[in-house]
Amino acid sequence: MEQMSNFKITTLTAFVAIDPEDGDEGVMGFKTNNGWIPLVCADEARIKQMLPIAEKISTETGTKYRILQFSTREDVTDQVKDQYRNDRPHQTQPAEH
Repeated sequence: MEQMSNFKITTLTAFVAIDPEDGDEGVMGFKTNNGWIPLVCADEARIKQMLPIAEKISTETGTKYRILQFSTREDVTDQVKDQYRNDRPHQTQPAEH
C-alpha cells in the first residue's frame, strides 16, 4: 500500500485588497452558491489559479491589491480556545415551567 506524504503548511499566500480611502487591507474573495471563498492558499498551484481571479476582481472594482506571503508558523490552538472560553459570556439555563 502506497503511503501518502504529510503536507504541512509552512507558508500562506493571501491576495489582499487595499482600500483607496485609508489604506486598510482585507483578504480578497469571491462568492459562490455555497458562500465566500477567500483568496488564500498554501502552494504555487493555487497561486497560479487565484491570480486571474484577483486580476478580474481588481479590474471590475478598480481596487488595487497586493500578494502577501506569511511564513511564521505557530500553533496557537490552545491559546485561542482558552481566550474564547474566557471571553464568552456564561450561558444560563432556561427556567423550567
